[in-house]
Amino acid sequence: GTDYEVGKEVFRDQEEARRSSGDGTSHHMASAIGTVYHMAGVSHASRQESLAAFALDGYFPLYGTKASAQAASLRAGGNGQARSVGPISDLGHPARWTIPPHAQTYYMPLTAPVIYLGDFTAAFALDGYFPLYRSLAAAQKASTDSTAQSHGPGGTMGHPLSWSSGQHAVFYMPSAGHQQYFGNYRDAAAETNGDLYSNRLSASSVVGLGPLQA
Repeated sequence: GTDYEVGKEVFRDQEEARRSSGDGTSHHMASAIGTVYHMAGVSHASRQESLAAFALDGYFPLYGTKASAQAASLRAGGNGQARSVGPISDLGHPARWTIPPHAQTYYMPLTAPVIYLGDFTAAFALDGYFPLYRSLAAAQKASTDSTAQSHGPGGTMGHPLSWSSGQHAVFYMPSAGHQQYFGNYRDAAAETNGDLYSNRLSASSVVGLGPLQA
């Protein structure tokens, strides 16, 4: 058998597994004692190609394997090529990751709608508006046509007239390339730590799991 981590590689809930998948698919497997867990991908053989991207230290989209990054490139209409990222990679940066072992290598599609090399900023949701950014530049970079619109008191879109947080502030939303929500976004996870691509940024706080049988 192989050891997997609950909450990171395998999940107790099918929907969690699908959210961890880049293509929205999942499959199930059982541990040696018969407990059923769920994993990204339509099958165990193809799970590496189905993993969703994650962000780390401002780099996005990152993948744990080259096969995952290559598959993501193809899904986005790219050439299916990937490059390594990390202190000892061809890219040569960042000089050090903030999580152990600090010198690990990740992979990134060579072609993607948006590539972040240290400047990724997660979007957030507020009052059902998503994806929002605090700076115009961040929203423009996330937009596939490099344009953005503003929301809030005094914003170009004229709504909402106020925020429930009491902030008299204008926030920005990419104009193209992503699903926009104007008051009807109700994802509790995104309200607290959401991002444009539903990344799972909590790489820690996982519990060990005994061997699972594929």
